[in-house]
Amino acid sequence: MTHRPHLARLAAAVSSSTLLLLAACTAHAPLKALPDKPADSLALARTVGNAPGQWPEREWWNAYGDAQLASLITEGLAANPDMDAALARIQAADARAAGTRAPLIPTVEANAGSQRTLFSENGFLPPPIGGSTIWQNKASLDLRWEIDFWGKHKSALAGALRDTAAAGIDKESAELALSTAIARRYIEWQRIEEQLELGRALVRQREGLLGLTQKRVSAGLDSNVQLRAAEAAVPDTRADIAALETQAAIARIELAALVGAGPDRGLDLTRPALKAPAAAGSPTVIPADLLARRPDVLARRLRAEAAAARADAAEADFYPNINLAAAVGLDSKTFTDWVDMGSKFYNAGPALNLPLFGGGRRRATLNLRTAEYDEAVAMYRQSLVGATRDVATALTDLRSVDNEQRDAAAAVAAQTQSYDLARRRYEGGLGTRTDVLVAEAALLNQRRRIADLNARRLDASVRLVAALGGGLPLQTSLAAAKP
Repeated sequence: MTHRPHLARLAAAVSSSTLLLLAACTAHAPLKALPDKPADSLALARTVGNAPGQWPEREWWNAYGDAQLASLITEGLAANPDMDAALARIQAADARAAGTRAPLIPTVEANAGSQRTLFSENGFLPPPIGGSTIWQNKASLDLRWEIDFWGKHKSALAGALRDTAAAGIDKESAELALSTAIARRYIEWQRIEEQLELGRALVRQREGLLGLTQKRVSAGLDSNVQLRAAEAAVPDTRADIAALETQAAIARIELAALVGAGPDRGLDLTRPALKAPAAAGSPTVIPADLLARRPDVLARRLRAEAAAARADAAEADFYPNINLAAAVGLDSKTFTDWVDMGSKFYNAGPALNLPLFGGGRRRATLNLRTAEYDEAVAMYRQSLVGATRDVATALTDLRSVDNEQRDAAAAVAAQTQSYDLARRRYEGGLGTRTDVLVAEAALLNQRRRIADLNARRLDASVRLVAALGGGLPLQTSLAAAKP
């Protein structure tokens, strides 16, 4: 009895030394900090200048003034399988978070059993127990609780909750990707339809020119050579129209697929009637707002925070586990005594698990989690670079298109006058058919350029919407990421 205090002090000293040794063994370089703001090289001010404007609205597609586009996007967000897959990923992340939360809560189990046992006559129990048969009846409530002294389970839960929030934001990102894909394909279809309209107008022009050439041949002003050339020009233009009609049909089919419907859905669509939205703008100092508004960037940050939490949990795995266990119930060898108060029993107490040697498993896990965090930080930083690049390229393209449209409009006006003059001279016998064709080709090229520029401007505006995060307030609450 006199030696017990010394033994207790010795055990305490050994335990303290062991904990200090474990702490030294787990020491590792601190995790890289997540950047709150990107480097100055990511600023946009000198690249795009002052670009004042409002962020896109939540339903940004309404700014294009086409009810059919709005209907297609709404339909796609409701029916596209990608949205179902994104929702399933959210539910899976929720389930994982619920499973990670379980170790923080004590577990209680109810157990009951009745067993008939025959003891061997030749076993270690002598008669009269040996060779006898008895019942063993037991019912108990068992409680277990691992006390999270080092924050292992809390860190794991924090990581799981951030993964859940990231999955919710991924759904927002998928919605943005789908809505912009529908809008961009719709814009391309409108460009094809405008080219078709120009082609049909060209057929009418060339049919008129063919009739005029026939009259000139009858009057002896042109030869059959010019007549045959005029006749060949009409089917050539009709062949171009047929190719454009095929492209328009394919665009309808692709739009139907994007909204999660079959090809026949495209047959119900009417020609697009998009209008250019008001000039969009973005802040010249973008990073802080971009983090709050662009879903893919925010999801990357949440996943980096989740990776940091998992690294903390892996580090805590080096430290001892302290478990509390308790049981209370009834235990008897006869049915009649099973519910007697003399059959009651209980036990309770702590248990310590001290990890000493594991063949390097814990160290390998910690190194893995640290590497995963480093990768997540790098991907987050890369998403910042990509976000500012997307904004800068979209704004630069918009400004370039605005300048080109002004020049193209002036060129169309001049080429229209040139074509009208060449045609009148040809009708009056003062010019040649070649003069008309040259003027016609120049005018057609300018009109096609106008159609392409209109489509390019619309497409750049949609890309800017995507770069700015699609007008999100995010639907997913980031408060859910907190344990």
